[in-house]
Amino acid sequence: MPDAGCNPDFQFERWLRFLLPYLSEEPTTLLKQWISNLRTYDAARKRVDAIGNGESLQNLQEKIDHMLAVEATINDVVATVFLETPDPEEAVGLWDGGKTRSNLAQRENVINEIGKLISLAYTRIRDDAALFDREQGARVESGKVCAEKAVPASVGPTQVTVSTGEADKPEVKEAFSGYGGDRARTSGSTANKSPPKPASDYYDDLFVEDYY
Repeated sequence: MPDAGCNPDFQFERWLRFLLPYLSEEPTTLLKQWISNLRTYDAARKRVDAIGNGESLQNLQEKIDHMLAVEATINDVVATVFLETPDPEEAVGLWDGGKTRSNLAQRENVINEIGKLISLAYTRIRDDAALFDREQGARVESGKVCAEKAVPASVGPTQVTVSTGEADKPEVKEAFSGYGGDRARTSGSTANKSPPKPASDYYDDLFVEDYY
């Protein structure tokens, strides 16, 4: 695998590597599985662009369905990781030269960047899903026209009914702007807590230092 620090395509893996010392086994496994599935989806999309046959289209549809099926799960994972990260402001005043506060702030920034990448990935996936549905509808409509033209004149007019339906409009979601803002923190479990409302300008101040 190319070095994640040199290839922007592997930025997710780079961020995940930074967080690994602070993650439990379950979120680590789910995040690794998700990025692996995203890479597989990207490969299927490129194959459709290059070949575009029925097999490659079916493979892409399967990858789209799988990625959409795990969207809520991966978003919950990232939100939980954020909520379980100590608030950097709680480390103010420690006699360590600000190292703890700086580390916690970096962790929050990295988690937000991961959330932003996931949001952008699903915007692209939903766009591809909508395009796929339109292309499928066009093929069905084309088959309907050909069938109507193929009716022999001696037989008389024959109604050929093909149900195409209107492709579902892609769900429009607001752009991810981070898990920042006022958040309630306790020392107990945060598994059942909802992520705080994102601050609209949170990413304007983000800066993730290069640790590798």
